[in-house]
Amino acid sequence: MSLTLPYSFELTLRQAENDGSDRPCILRWSPTLDGFRLSGFLLLHHTAASADGFEPLDIDHSGLMKPRGGFHHRDWTQPGPLGRHYRALRPRETYTLLYPGGEAAMWDWGTIRENTGKVMQARHLLSPSAKDGLPPALLIPGGACVSFTAKEEETPWPGRAEAEARNGFGFANMDEDIWRREEAFKAAKRIVRTIEERPASLGPEDRVLETLVLTVSLECPPTMSRKGDINISLNVTYTGQIWEPDGQASSKTTTRPITFRSWSVIADLGEDAREGFRLGRRRGGNAQLPWELCYMDDGGCEGYIIYDDPDVPGLSWSYLPDDTAVADVFRYWFTGAFVEWWDWGGVEEHAETVVMLPCWIADRVVEPRENGGRPKLVVPGSEPVDFKIVE
Repeated sequence: MSLTLPYSFELTLRQAENDGSDRPCILRWSPTLDGFRLSGFLLLHHTAASADGFEPLDIDHSGLMKPRGGFHHRDWTQPGPLGRHYRALRPRETYTLLYPGGEAAMWDWGTIRENTGKVMQARHLLSPSAKDGLPPALLIPGGACVSFTAKEEETPWPGRAEAEARNGFGFANMDEDIWRREEAFKAAKRIVRTIEERPASLGPEDRVLETLVLTVSLECPPTMSRKGDINISLNVTYTGQIWEPDGQASSKTTTRPITFRSWSVIADLGEDAREGFRLGRRRGGNAQLPWELCYMDDGGCEGYIIYDDPDVPGLSWSYLPDDTAVADVFRYWFTGAFVEWWDWGGVEEHAETVVMLPCWIADRVVEPRENGGRPKLVVPGSEPVDFKIVE
C-alpha cells in the first residue's frame, strides 16, 4: 500500500447462515464512521520483537477536519481522509488491519423498499428497551482482517508539499492520486495503439438463448468540422424476434412492446471490456495507415464532467484528440452492451413502475435485482461509421 495515495479495500457484511432467519434486513454501517473510529479497526505491526509477532499501534484520533468546497464536499466520507492510520506506517514494513467487532444500532427487518418512508430508531446492544420495545442492536463479530506492506512511490509528486500545506495530508493523497492518473493517461496516449488491439465487439453469438433481439445502427454525415459539434445518431431496433437455440433469429415474432433502460446502451457501463463505443483515426485520411485507437480528452470523464470547481484559464475539453487536423478520417462504432433491466409493456403499463438507480445514475440498476428473473439482453456491436474532418 502506498504511503501517499488513497487506499482501497472491500468490506462485505453478510447475514450469518445459522442465525435462524431467512428474512432480509437493512442496516446503517459505515467504514468511515464505524470502522475507522476510536473503537474500530486495529492496526497491527508485524514484528519479530513481539511474542505473538504483532504489535498494536496507537492511532491518534484527535483533531477535526475542515471540509473543502465544490464536489469535494463529501470527501469526509472516504476512509481515512485525515491520514490518521498513514502516520503510523513505515515503508517496507508489513501491517494487518483487523476489525475487532462492533454493533449496528440502526437496523430493521425488511428490504430498502419495504422501509422507505419509515423512521429507523437506534437500538441498544444488551437488551431491548422496556420503553420502546425495540429488539437489541446487531452484533457484528470481529476477526476479519487484511494484511499489506507499506511502500513509497518511486517518483515523488512535485506538488506534494504545496498540496499538503493547503489541504492537509489526507486530501493531498487524493490530489496526488489524480496527478498520477493523469500522468499515466498521458503516457498511454503517447503509445499508438490500433483498434485491432482492443477486445472484439459483442456479437450475435453472445446473445442469451430465447431472448429478444435488439440491434443498434449508427448514422452520421460524411464530413464534420473540427470547430463544430460532432453529431452521430444511434438507433435501437426491436422487431419482436426471439433468439433461437440454433443461433439464429426466429421467424416467429411477437407484437408485444417492451420497455428497457436506454442508458444501458449509450452509457458504456463497463460490465465487459467489449461494451461501449470506440473511436479510431487515420491521420490525413491515408488508407495505408492503420486505424489508431483514440482516447477521451484529459479529464473528459467518459462524457460528463463536474463543473462545480472554479474555471481554470487555458483548460478545455473536447471529443476529438487535441492534434486533430483537416483531412483526418475518424471511425466510430458501437461495440455492444448488456441491457440489465427490461420488461414487457409500453409507457402506459409502466407508468407506476419503480426502477432504483444509484445516485450517480451511470451505473447498473439497484432494484429490482436480477431483473425479476428475466435474462439480460445482449445488444451486439454495430457497423462503423466514418467521417472526415474539414474546416
